[in-house]
Amino acid sequence: MRIASSTFFSNTNLVLQQRQLELARVQEEIATGRKVLNLGKDPVAARNMLQQQGRLRHLDSRRSSMQTADMLLSTSDGVLHSIQEAVKTVYEKAVQLGNDSYSLQDRQFGANLVAEIREHILDLANTEVNGRFIFGGLDNNNAPYDALGAFNGDNGQVVVSLGSVDPAGNLKVVEATVEGGQPFEDPAGVGPNLFGIIDNLVAELNANDGPGIQALIGDLRDGLDRVLSARQSVGTFQVKIQGVQDADDLSEAASQALLSQAGDTDPLEAVQRLRETQTSFQAAMVLASRLEGLNLVNFI
Repeated sequence: MRIASSTFFSNTNLVLQQRQLELARVQEEIATGRKVLNLGKDPVAARNMLQQQGRLRHLDSRRSSMQTADMLLSTSDGVLHSIQEAVKTVYEKAVQLGNDSYSLQDRQFGANLVAEIREHILDLANTEVNGRFIFGGLDNNNAPYDALGAFNGDNGQVVVSLGSVDPAGNLKVVEATVEGGQPFEDPAGVGPNLFGIIDNLVAELNANDGPGIQALIGDLRDGLDRVLSARQSVGTFQVKIQGVQDADDLSEAASQALLSQAGDTDPLEAVQRLRETQTSFQAAMVLASRLEGLNLVNFI
């Protein structure tokens, strides 16, 4: 009988300690709003939470990369628009001044205007964003175009990895720039680039050569088309990035919901468990106090 009482006393103390720990845990759940406090005790919830947290970190990192790419493309679009308008003006001047009704003085005045526009286009072609020349390809050591209009970059293209692969095993990327020199260079690599064409026009205007001016109109049209094509490519890349961002927003919302489901506590359910735990703890306290009133001799 004495052994049974001793054992009963020890078990009661153990139950009291367990109820006290459970009470503290439920109180902490209510205070923090988090259901899982010890991940080691709930491996399924822990695994789900870690998976969603990793997913959210990946999405956050990719969002930063997408923002950088979007900034480069937005700048490229604005710059290309300015170049487009400038080349259009040069083209219109060539069409206008190619007419034989214009004098040498008229054409020389036009030559000065075209030369100024050419310098403006050159400055735009060397646009730099956060240390990157947006039309220089992958070469960031030098401005893509020198004062003579010669291309010093490469035909590389800045891309941003999405951190996944397609069914063929290729890394998925989104483009952040057009290919180096694309808006200005002859894709066949045979004829002069846009700056060479404009330089030729300035020379023909100063020489008062009407047929020579007219012969360059087609080249200017091609140059303008290259700028337009580059701008269309930028628009396509922007749509692609927007699609990735929209999909990531949905994925983030889903991960947040799963993370909340795995880790957030239900306030009503937690309060109910608190009441039950308090009742159980109080019962254990009453029992323990009764045992303490027994004579110590009964437990030895």
